[in-house]
Amino acid sequence: MRRFAFIAAAAACFAGAAAPAAVAGGSGGLSVMTWNVAAGPATKFPWQPQPVAATISGALPDVVALQEVCSWQAAALGRLLRPYGYGRPVTSSSLGDIPDRRVRSGACDFGNAILSRLPLSQAGSGLLNDPGDCRISGERAGRPECRSYASASADVPGAGPVRIIAVHLGPVRDWTRAEQVGTLALEAALTDGPLVIAGDWNTNPAFRLLRPLRASGLRAVIAGASFPSWLPVKPLDAAFARGLPAGMDPAAGFVPVAPSRVRPLSDHLPVLISWTPPDPQPDPQPDDGGGPDPDGGQTAPY
Repeated sequence: MRRFAFIAAAAACFAGAAAPAAVAGGSGGLSVMTWNVAAGPATKFPWQPQPVAATISGALPDVVALQEVCSWQAAALGRLLRPYGYGRPVTSSSLGDIPDRRVRSGACDFGNAILSRLPLSQAGSGLLNDPGDCRISGERAGRPECRSYASASADVPGAGPVRIIAVHLGPVRDWTRAEQVGTLALEAALTDGPLVIAGDWNTNPAFRLLRPLRASGLRAVIAGASFPSWLPVKPLDAAFARGLPAGMDPAAGFVPVAPSRVRPLSDHLPVLISWTPPDPQPDPQPDDGGGPDPDGGQTAPY
């Protein structure tokens, strides 16, 4: 019990580490929060929508990318966050639209979700790995789980439409991970404008597995170790971005997690990445008409 209390205290201190200030909509910046909420029935963490919503509303990011969430859980969060300006969530399903594959009634689709305070358009989703290579809920183990992505275009003031993709790669034992990264690299190649891919990568974003994304011009933004939440040692949660206006340099940090009935809320820490526009340069002072004086100073005009 003492050991658990120590670990919980350490997690609370780490979760309270300095996070970048969320950029208010209309300021010409963009803030994206990514969080694996471990909400699916296969996880060991009870679903607690109120503290999850309180954590999000406390940071108030423009866009939220969630992983390991059922579509009905994302809808519940959307209702709780509606007073804070968030619209209906865009979700993806790890069940996919796979013909001739029966899905158990009421099964959690265990996918991703995008919540946004900014207007969204071109919402969509897709599978990261080939349906023939993966298994869906209720099917016998032996193949990796099907993995999906959610996508939408956010109207960012000062930057225009920015495509946001929420993603969750398979674990190390998943032999389709390179295929999943290839799907994302293809989506990046098909995206003309600015792009942000945020999620749980299940690997260090600097590792070789994600080289195809870097080859697409995407650059990783990492806050630091985010897993496990009670004693973080692995930087699994991060964003890749490209094409945002010059001068909008990113900053990343961790979001304090709201108090909950059962701790921890998830085995991942929520990460907040903000792209802030540069401070406006002051207007040059008009020439007052004076000339140099003999002492090298400026003479006042008469």
